[in-house]
Amino acid sequence: MKFLWKLLKFYIIFFLLLYVGLIIGYSVIGDGDLIDAVSLSAVKHMVNLLRM
Repeated sequence: MKFLWKLLKFYIIFFLLLYVGLIIGYSVIGDGDLIDAVSLSAVKHMVNLLRM
């Protein structure tokens, strides 16, 4: 059970850092404005780029 809890904590921290990195990266590379983390526009933009 401890192993599952450690694994779950690892994945939560990993995806939070990935999401923050995506927001900061999109803000720097994209339009230069710091975007709102709640709006998910960075994720939508990346999905649109992957679909092309």
